Amino acid sequence: MVENGLAFTAKAMVDRVRWQLEGWMSSPGEVPSAGITFVRLAAGEVVQHYGRQLDLFAAPSEASRRVERGVARIQGLLGHASVVGAVLAGGRGPLEQVALVPWGDPRQGGGKDRVPWPGRVPSPAPAVVYGEHLAVELISAAGDPVAVTGRGQV
Repeated sequence: MVENGLAFTAKAMVDRVRWQLEGWMSSPGEVPSAGITFVRLAAGEVVQHYGRQLDLFAAPSEASRRVERGVARIQGLLGHASVVGAVLAGGRGPLEQVALVPWGDPRQGGGKDRVPWPGRVPSPAPAVVYGEHLAVELISAAGDPVAVTGRGQV
């Protein structure tokens, strides 16, 4: 079995089960009344493995394997959607042009050049995008307020 391009070994499966159980035990709510006596693992779905894009010069390093194991542990404890990665998506504004995808899911973003978006904010994208609009005031060198009309006139 393979997960994320790395071998999904028996040890990895046992770790996943242990992390999932630790997550259930540490979550608020009912306290278990008994111990676990039996665990059965069954494949819910079997899909073809298409491989993984490796680094340019090497196979996955030990550091990347450790990151994958750490992410798997966090997801086991906090849920699948607790670790996400950003992919480019279509949209007009910067907030709409990025989609967050749970780690390990296919990263199929729309790409910035796949679909034309009329009225899209042109490149380069801003470095910081605030969720709420911030009030700003633009003033001239003389200290007078500067305004722009709906027709783009200053």
